[in-house]
Amino acid sequence: MDTDNVSIYYNMTRAYYELDNYDEAFASVTHALDLEPESIKCLSYRADILFNKEEYDLAYKDYEKVLSNPIKSTNLGIAYYREAVCLFRLGDLSGSKIKIEKAITIKDDDDYRDFLDLLHKYEEVKREKSVTTLNLLGNAYGNVGWYKDALKNHLKALELLVDNDVLNFNVAFDYYKLADYDNAKKYINYAIKLSYNPDYIAFKKLIIVRKKKETGEDSAQKEIALGKAYYDYGWTENAIDSFRRAIEYDPEDVTINDYINICEMKKYCDHSDYESCDAQEIMDLIMALYKKEMYYGCVNECEKYIEKEEFQTKDKFYHYYGCALCHIENYEKGVEMLKMAYQLNPDEGYLELITKYSEYLDN
Repeated sequence: MDTDNVSIYYNMTRAYYELDNYDEAFASVTHALDLEPESIKCLSYRADILFNKEEYDLAYKDYEKVLSNPIKSTNLGIAYYREAVCLFRLGDLSGSKIKIEKAITIKDDDDYRDFLDLLHKYEEVKREKSVTTLNLLGNAYGNVGWYKDALKNHLKALELLVDNDVLNFNVAFDYYKLADYDNAKKYINYAIKLSYNPDYIAFKKLIIVRKKKETGEDSAQKEIALGKAYYDYGWTENAIDSFRRAIEYDPEDVTINDYINICEMKKYCDHSDYESCDAQEIMDLIMALYKKEMYYGCVNECEKYIEKEEFQTKDKFYHYYGCALCHIENYEKGVEMLKMAYQLNPDEGYLELITKYSEYLDN
């Protein structure tokens, strides 16, 4: 109806861009720029589209045009940041550093700081390629969300030091972020073999649950399982999102709100000052986690607060801690905690639990 209206093509560009349809977005913005070649708004969008299409040389040229004639609606910090990324990808390390420092001058943003850290780690690897520098560079790539690059460097580090649980975990994490759950499981299994670490066990569970969610139809139970796995690994916000999706699948299940309440309790306890946080509220969280069979999360809370004086005199604290440890098959430490509970209160039936789990330990 109106093929010469720049505003329509500009807005269509924005819509396609939000849908991650960069080819159609590029076609729309190209037509808009044919009609109005000096439009800074359209140039800015074309730069962002080219950036997302990883056409860094062309994106950089457009960002330069935008920055030479900035308008109020242009986010200068992001423009400089993306220029820095373009130059880094094009091999200009010093130019990239100049641009990211300009971005930080405009806004001291964590993402910009993470990218500057990546540049420093990259320089370290160029000076000395070792297990430590490669691993740190891999971590730096992961911090900016570039997991293919992170994996590449973590694998190089692993070639130099195969039997290292941390490196195997890092590789597993990268594969997880790339949705390669089979390889993620393979490397986390080896990390666990090298070192029994509750975080590794919780992460393995998350990998398994995440892979299961990819198969078949989504359901409330799948989202609950994923939410619990997220929580146990420490990703509370992801857990809340999963539990809320579970309610959408099954609005009649009132118990799902219990999981959301646990997450809110966790956030509240985490934001409280350690010295002044209410011991009873923490115990309520620990008990709720245990009763909902979220054992890794229960263990993590207990380990966080075990040095707190109030808990050193509570048999229930050691009871939940010990039983949760046994449920994640750490029987040796679990039995040790149950013995602490028994010493504080010999009349509570802890001896039966100690006997039961000691048999698992012997086996």
